[in-house]
Amino acid sequence: MKRNITVLLNLVLIFCFTLVSLSAVKATAAKKRKQITGIVTEINTEDNTITVKKKDKVITLNVGEKTGIIQCTEKVTFTKIGIGDKITIKYLKDNDKNVARRIIIKEKLRKLD
Repeated sequence: MKRNITVLLNLVLIFCFTLVSLSAVKATAAKKRKQITGIVTEINTEDNTITVKKKDKVITLNVGEKTGIIQCTEKVTFTKIGIGDKITIKYLKDNDKNVARRIIIKEKLRKLD
């Protein structure tokens, strides 16, 4: 009898932990992962933002200290990005903010259309 109660309590605990884990996954899913490849049209070093244009879509992203910036195979700094560069940005859409996680510089100094 004691063994049955122990097994039942363990199953209840496992079920509770599973529910908590699933709710944490849903909270993370609220932050949508996205990607855009386009041309840099504006850089604001004071606010640490970058604006990228792809066809008719223009998006402004926040660049933080944790944002990885890569050119070829080297890690570079935010100051290496220039207006007209073709870049790919992987970012999280968190409520009204677009937070850049990784920036890959594809081509340097392309002319704007």
